Amino acid sequence: MAITGAAGLLAAWEAGLAAPPAGRALLLHRTARPDLDDRTLPELPVGEREADLFALRRTLFGERMQVRMDCAECGADMEFELDAGEFARTPGERPDPVVRVEHGGWRVAFRLPAVADLTAAARTPDPRASLLARCLVTAEHDGR
Repeated sequence: MAITGAAGLLAAWEAGLAAPPAGRALLLHRTARPDLDDRTLPELPVGEREADLFALRRTLFGERMQVRMDCAECGADMEFELDAGEFARTPGERPDPVVRVEHGGWRVAFRLPAVADLTAAARTPDPRASLLARCLVTAEHDGR
């Protein structure tokens, strides 16, 4: 991973101040993966983008992440550490882009959603149905 230096990171930060969350994520992803162009980044699977962003975080701030949050159930304050390296791991080679699942007579094949899929689905009246339509490859029940 190539970090563009303090000036490049500051430029990404300043550009992101006025951007929506998805735009900020793209700016950071561009910083994490300068080897890819702006057309390729949104087509990567979401998990790969997240791993790239954790790798950037790890490079900039180290392995340990201090986390503090309130328990949604009881409201208790919780503090703990996470290892950014565990979240930044990606398989050595890309897995099959199509996932196949068989259960209860169903055979379903779908591709993992990309950032572009989430962005497009969020703009529709029914994001869940839109995301399914974008990622579903095949679905058969009892051979039909």
